[in-house]
Amino acid sequence: MPWTIAQMHIDPHGQLDYIEQTTQREPLTADRLVWYVNDQEGSNWAGISMLRAAFGIWLLKNEALRVCTPRVSGRFGMGVPSVDGAARC
Repeated sequence: MPWTIAQMHIDPHGQLDYIEQTTQREPLTADRLVWYVNDQEGSNWAGISMLRAAFGIWLLKNEALRVCTPRVSGRFGMGVPSVDGAARC
């Protein structure tokens, strides 16, 4: 998990050397890692999360599911009633 990474050590050539984790005593060397970086800029090994673009849509869907429960959808989701004022006898 990303929150377990305490520090990333970069060698003088800009390559990842090893990382220190919050949950482990021994550091992990670069030869034991497979590192995928999305939208890397320069030597920033953190990159940008691939899920960041989906967060806004997920948040809207989550709020819609919370607000539009089946009771609300069944009650108010049927449209607007209309009345014809002409009297028929």
